[in-house]
Amino acid sequence: MDNLRPMQQPLVPGSFDVAPENRFDFWGVLNRRKWIVFLGLVCGTLLGLLYHYQTPPTYQSRATVRIEPKDPLVNQLQRYQRTPLNPNPEEILPIRHDKIIDSEMIVKKCLEANDGRLFQLASFAGMTREDIVLRVLEDLEIVPDREDRYLYQLSFNSLKQEDSNIFLNALVQTYNDSLKDKFRHETQNVTQLLKNMKSTFETDYQTVMKELEENAKLYTAPRINDRGENILNAGILQLQARARTTKERLSSLQTAKMRAEEALAGTTKDMETQISVFQQQNLVPVSSPNQQVLVDARLDQLISGMEINLMKLKSVFGSGHKDVKAMQSELDAWREYAEEKKNSSASINQMEPAVVLQRVIIYCNQMIAEEQAKLESDFKELELVTNEAKAMELIAAKQRLLEERKAFAQNLLNDTRHKILELDPSETLASFAQDLGFNFQLLQVANLGERIWPIMPIVLAAGGILGALLSFGLGVLVDMADKTFHNPEEIIKNLSLPLIGHIPVINQSKRYQIENSLIDGSVCTYHRPKSQNSESFRAIRTALYFNSQSKGHDNSVIQVTSPTPGDGKSTVAANLAVSIAQSGKRVLLVDADMRRPRLGSVFGISSKEGFATVMSGESLWKDVIFECEEIEGLSIMPCGAKPSNPAELSTSPQLKMLIAQLREHFDYVIIDTPPVLAVTDPCPIAARVDGVVLAIRIKKNVRTSAERSVEILRNLGANIVGVVVNGVGAQTGYGSQYTYSAYRSGYAYNEYGYGYGYGYGNHYTDDTKGAVRQKTPRLVSSAAAAKPKVAPDDDSPIDLDIED
Repeated sequence: MDNLRPMQQPLVPGSFDVAPENRFDFWGVLNRRKWIVFLGLVCGTLLGLLYHYQTPPTYQSRATVRIEPKDPLVNQLQRYQRTPLNPNPEEILPIRHDKIIDSEMIVKKCLEANDGRLFQLASFAGMTREDIVLRVLEDLEIVPDREDRYLYQLSFNSLKQEDSNIFLNALVQTYNDSLKDKFRHETQNVTQLLKNMKSTFETDYQTVMKELEENAKLYTAPRINDRGENILNAGILQLQARARTTKERLSSLQTAKMRAEEALAGTTKDMETQISVFQQQNLVPVSSPNQQVLVDARLDQLISGMEINLMKLKSVFGSGHKDVKAMQSELDAWREYAEEKKNSSASINQMEPAVVLQRVIIYCNQMIAEEQAKLESDFKELELVTNEAKAMELIAAKQRLLEERKAFAQNLLNDTRHKILELDPSETLASFAQDLGFNFQLLQVANLGERIWPIMPIVLAAGGILGALLSFGLGVLVDMADKTFHNPEEIIKNLSLPLIGHIPVINQSKRYQIENSLIDGSVCTYHRPKSQNSESFRAIRTALYFNSQSKGHDNSVIQVTSPTPGDGKSTVAANLAVSIAQSGKRVLLVDADMRRPRLGSVFGISSKEGFATVMSGESLWKDVIFECEEIEGLSIMPCGAKPSNPAELSTSPQLKMLIAQLREHFDYVIIDTPPVLAVTDPCPIAARVDGVVLAIRIKKNVRTSAERSVEILRNLGANIVGVVVNGVGAQTGYGSQYTYSAYRSGYAYNEYGYGYGYGYGNHYTDDTKGAVRQKTPRLVSSAAAAKPKVAPDDDSPIDLDIED
């Protein structure tokens, strides 16, 4: 059957079926290769010590200076021969004295002072002058203070303690003298620079004034209030309001026309009703004299209001403006309309309703055409006025910009004039030199150099760390080449199997065994049922129970094998069988290792008949089963006499029948078989049992052998229940977090250090280790054979036992 992958297996108490993480096991490698890391640490420390005594010492002197300009304005003017019209004061950076001091020119000047005596310092012995300059530039460092931009920290390194402060003090003095000489000789140049700048500023000022005058001619829009709004903006608002009014009248006329047409298509009563509505809206003459007077009064009021507005517009724009002419035309039209209504009011009352409605429609058409033409005219005029207003805004913006430029140019000119006026004609140079330059303060004089390298603690620490890192890298390479398992995650990842248990080293001291017992001390589940070893086997037992429950059938026949000899499979099988029997199950332990049988001697049984004779047909299986008197529920089938053809017997057809019969009579059958890679004996058994437990011991090349054995079992279709790691604690380097230091001493499976190879013709003498109890085989009675499988009692041992 197909084996389930690790993530598909059930998580049970005591199992280690976890999803392996792809992570680097740093602490595991360090624990396994700590001797390499320690050796690298020691070698690195020794090399660091050697470096400390072989490297010439380096000394460093420090000095602090403050260089602040006497007049920031003068120094800013000195930096710009032509100041831009809109400078940002924050962009005018101060002079970087650190770059000047650390320049080749200042260094050469310092070294060449006093007839070049600094070239003769002991630190520069054997070097040319060019090399000395380059060396000084390399060892000199000037750092500006982050909080005070006028403060500078100077440091110089040298091979001689007394040379570092000598050169640094000389450099500070050289730069101070250089600053004084520079501003003393440049005073005349700066004076001329101020005059040139004054002339430039005057030219800029005149240019700005000329542009202002030309722009002022374009900006001729009349002002109507103190906020600077021109008449164009007011005209735009009026045109927009007039356009909205025209749209409303146009919409009203279109609605009246539509209603007149609808009434004309209706009855006479509808026509008269609509004519009455139109009379109220002044669209047709009214019939009564009183109503006619009221209409005439409204028309007169409207015409009077239009005349007042026309007069105001004339006072603002004049008689020739477009808006004035348009309003005059509109006023004349209303006057003509009022006159017509007066003349036609008497005749309207005698007309037919249809005729009146037709006249209303004609009147609406005329008024709609007039209003549309007026609206189109208003839109065109609004567009012209808007464009004119935008152009005027651009002119106004340029005017404001020119005003700002004028003010800035005036300020620069006034500042320059102020500085020039401060110069006394009789003491021009002396007076100006006092305000020019820098205040140079030496806050900290360079003292005798301090040793900065090599420093023994730092060198030793660096050497040790570097050596440890290199050796750790070497340890990682060695660890990668190692073919053993280092932690449980590697077992799960490489074998794709659940890890169902770790078995610590078993202590076989006589004082830990039950007195007068013939059962070997390796069966810790019997001699020390409360020990950590016994708990480990009970965890494996629980994992088997849960595995059976998850698959829906009993794993009643379990084969215990291992990849190679010396993995402790027989001890695992014996303790597992005892642990299951202690939970109330009926268990049969079968010794199918016909190459080197051990289970008989482990339980004090000596018999010439057993599994081998049953497979050869010489004995019946019921005749070779022995009940263990000391452990209730445990029966044992020893191997019997060693056959000459174990490989042929393991492939006998009798095997399948035997396993079926044993499954019917026992709750669990544990079969101990030889290692998978040593011989072929376990392969036919693995294909027929319900599950296989693979016991491995962490040793050299165990990964290769374990992977090969798992591949063989899977090719046979075996159901591998899981892996058991045996003898944990006897090996260093496995599982940095799975160590059992409490079980390192004592029994370490030494008797499984097989000095032989499994194969045909290899037979072994009887195991003479320990006492052997002679027993007469006791047949399993027919009643016992028919006894059904029972569940454990309520007062079973502490582990959880699960049956289907």
